[in-house]
Amino acid sequence: QKYRTKASSSDASWREFLTGDNGKLLRIGLIIQLLGQICGMNAFMYDGPVIFKLIFQSDHAGLLFTVVSGVVNILATIPALLVVDRCGRTFLMKW
Repeated sequence: QKYRTKASSSDASWREFLTGDNGKLLRIGLIIQLLGQICGMNAFMYDGPVIFKLIFQSDHAGLLFTVVSGVVNILATIPALLVVDRCGRTFLMKW
């Protein structure tokens, strides 16, 4: 009952949400998402097989690209997970 009364009477503002720790976490999340989009990895993974097929004029080039990029992604994910597990997400975000 006490919580409901306080929650209904409080007036949270956007300024309050976008400043302090919430604002910092929001900015970090936005920057990470933007960098992921800017680097073009999604387009590379999606269009890569078609591009390699056209460049090398071979049906096997697209398949080879898919296999190699998949293996590299898996092999790169394992050390990344170990580093995150060892150092912690918070430390890596602050670094």
